[in-house]
Amino acid sequence: MCRLADALASLQRDLRTDRLCVSVLPSFGSRWLGPRIGRFIEAHPGCEIAVQSTALRADLLHDGVDVAVRWGFGRYPGLRGELLMDEVLFPVAAPALLGERGVPSVPVSLKGWPMLRSRGEEWLPWFRAAGLDWPEPERGIVFDDSALAIQAAIDGHGVLLARGSLAHDALRSGQLRRLFEIDVPLHYHPGQDVDPSLGADASGQPRRWSYWIVTPAHRPLAPLTRAFIAWLHAEVRAMVGGM
Repeated sequence: MCRLADALASLQRDLRTDRLCVSVLPSFGSRWLGPRIGRFIEAHPGCEIAVQSTALRADLLHDGVDVAVRWGFGRYPGLRGELLMDEVLFPVAAPALLGERGVPSVPVSLKGWPMLRSRGEEWLPWFRAAGLDWPEPERGIVFDDSALAIQAAIDGHGVLLARGSLAHDALRSGQLRRLFEIDVPLHYHPGQDVDPSLGADASGQPRRWSYWIVTPAHRPLAPLTRAFIAWLHAEVRAMVGGM
């Protein structure tokens, strides 16, 4: 019965060539996809785009999702995984906060600043890259959603170690300023909410967190899905070129 329902759902999707269902994390949806999706709709008038913004992982085999953008390591059994973009972390702060405290000239000048954190995105690797022997902050606000953390930084509540892609638009608009030309990739480490077998490679080395385009492997991509994937890559190239 389940196979029949899946087959009927697949047939309905194939017949609707003007509809696309996309699944993304709330942080990616609000800070990256949302401000850009209008350009795709303008280029494809008459199509229907359904965006599912949820922290729950969509079941691309049964939920009617055509394409998902996932934050992970590219290992998705039964699915196609295609790298969209790597990510780096660096400190950002609001101009108002910098006006109150002064723009820090060197990393050690951040001592005593309120430090915002997103869960799983620790400051420690950046501290080491900046030559600081400080421990991981234990006080202040910790966010489960990176988009909420960026908004808190925009509101002047502290300095944030932000994902570059999610902070990009706020940096361009002047809502945030980047502090220092030091950035670090985000790698898996024990304690993160992910299966350890996915977070490390065969030699035990931690994998890098990145954004991946994920599609069902059991069916060919519809023209609108292929167009959307090409558009995602073009938007990333435009963003990187404008940095």
